Order: sequence, then C-alpha cells, then structure tokens
Amino acid sequence: MDGMRPRNRNEPAAQAIRPRRGGRDPLSAHLYRVEEAVAKRPATPAQLAAVARATRARQELAMLRHGVDPHPEPPEIEHDHDREPAWEWDGFER
Repeated sequence: MDGMRPRNRNEPAAQAIRPRRGGRDPLSAHLYRVEEAVAKRPATPAQLAAVARATRARQELAMLRHGVDPHPEPPEIEHDHDREPAWEWDGFER
C-alpha cells in the first residue's frame, strides 16, 4: 500500500521468502497488517533538495557516458533591432 508504513515497533504479521540461484541467501520480505499501518511522514524540504541534487548528478554522469555535454553553452542569438518587422500588426479585429 503506497504512502503507508508499519507502526513503530510493530511486529511483522508474516514473512515471504524466495530462493535465489548461485548459493546466495534467499530474499525475504516482512509483511505487515494494513489495518495497523500509519501514514508516512512527509519529506522535509532539505530531503527533497538532496534527492533533486543526487538525481541531477546521476543524470549528468549518464550524459557524460553517452558523450553529451551536460552544461552546453547557450547559442548566441543575433538581434537586428534596426530592421522593420516582416508583418503589419493592426491589433485584433472586432
């Protein structure tokens, strides 16, 4: 159930165990009762900012791996302020 967590010091109601190949330890998951669950605490602004920074760093590394500059220089835009506009504007017709 999304947005829920087990109550403090709540004992698991069950445990699901799944074997793995290669002699590794089995995967296990503790299962809790939905009726006893409480809402998750919201993330603080500092936590959200830290996640945003980590995500950006991960994206930049992926861009570098693929040969893309993560900080490209913006292209220069030439403005010709002395030229007349290419159209006439009379406002909205009513």
